[in-house]
Amino acid sequence: TQSRSSAASDVYKRQVPEFPPIADRVTIALSEISTGQKSAEQAMRDCNRYVEGILIKAGHKIRKS
Repeated sequence: TQSRSSAASDVYKRQVPEFPPIADRVTIALSEISTGQKSAEQAMRDCNRYVEGILIKAGHKIRKS
């Protein structure tokens, strides 16, 4: 049987199909930061660019501040 949080996560992933690749990229960025491969600023900048690309490709509008 699935735990409640795991079941909720599965529902969310089905409702937001872009979530898995975005979550993967955030995990990669955090790993790059924690291992010193990139500065936090650079890792998050790269992550943001990647995530924006996924969302734009999926038809979401991105507001730039």
